[in-house]
Amino acid sequence: KKDNIKALTECIKQYLPDNVKYFEDGTYTNKRIEFVIAEIVREKIFNMTEEEVPHSVTCVVEQIKKEKNNYSINVSIIVDRDALKRIIIGKQGNMIKEIGMQSRGEIEELLGNKVYLDLFVKTIKKWRDKEKYLQELGFNEINL
Repeated sequence: KKDNIKALTECIKQYLPDNVKYFEDGTYTNKRIEFVIAEIVREKIFNMTEEEVPHSVTCVVEQIKKEKNNYSINVSIIVDRDALKRIIIGKQGNMIKEIGMQSRGEIEELLGNKVYLDLFVKTIKKWRDKEKYLQELGFNEINL
């Protein structure tokens, strides 16, 4: 209901150990924009698929090109089985088209510009079990 937000904030502040401002106003994550974009696409896949599909998928931004008033973004959707690839692409490409449309809208809002979004689905068998792929896909990054 958004009642008493100011009072709650003031109450929480008095119990915090310090008053150091770690991030600038307007900052909502310490992750790179590529990570945020990949997670937006992944979220749409989660929302539109069921059961084991979300647990076997990751997304990686392969390229972002800033042009005059728009962005061109390529995202790879990585799955570990060809059957999942077929599910994500969908009948006549309908599922991947819908994933792209929903993702593009949110990414445009995030970046404040028009976005041309290309999604590619790749099968990498057992990618979650191979250290090489985990490193290449950025799962071993340390954020300080």
